[in-house]
Amino acid sequence: MNKFNKTIFIGLSLLLTNCYEIEGSSNISNELTNFPSIENSSDTIVDSSISNEESISSESSSSSEEDMYVSFTKPVKLYINPSVQYSNLYASSLGNEGQYMNKISNILVDMLTTYTNLIVYANNSFPGKSLSSSVSESNSLNVDYHLSLHSNAGGGKGSEGWYSSTSYNFTKSIIDSLQEVLPYPTRGLKYGQSNLYELKKTKASASLIEILFHDDEKQALFIIDNQYEIAKAIFNGIVSYFK
Repeated sequence: MNKFNKTIFIGLSLLLTNCYEIEGSSNISNELTNFPSIENSSDTIVDSSISNEESISSESSSSSEEDMYVSFTKPVKLYINPSVQYSNLYASSLGNEGQYMNKISNILVDMLTTYTNLIVYANNSFPGKSLSSSVSESNSLNVDYHLSLHSNAGGGKGSEGWYSSTSYNFTKSIIDSLQEVLPYPTRGLKYGQSNLYELKKTKASASLIEILFHDDEKQALFIIDNQYEIAKAIFNGIVSYFK
């Protein structure tokens, strides 16, 4: 083969190769274009998967509520006494002590009556009985435990638990549980039967919980924004103690 013919042969070979590649690319492109869309495919199970997730979530919620119920073998009577100090204003006029302690108490009582067999009494009707009247009612009902809920004032930070001569462990269980949700360290447990009217005059084992300081705006806002979480923590502390 002379030099001229060889050049023509190489040129023809390259031309044929390019034609084949173009044709092949076209076929691949057509195959991709004609491939069934996942979005439009009848095999797609979008609605079904959402339905299953909703079903699982619903079943899980129902199961967790059932698991939450606690039944005690010994009947225990408990009196919940939220503060009725409506004149104790929260920082920046965000509300007052009586207002939010009553709200938290309502949530707590609902939990206790729904998820335990504890016998629960409460001074929850607005505006509530006075301190002396609520203590008298607690005594007349012969309850086993008396729990008073307050928010604090005076420039400090954190929770406090005041206990009587027979309520140290009960108070500690509630404070320990509260500390799992409160963003401030606890100020500890304090004996109050000698100087606090409610602990001194109540016949039952009595505890007074100061949740946070309401004269500090951040702490006041935490109480307002986390009423359910605070009530749930107190609930857990009560249940943990009686277990």
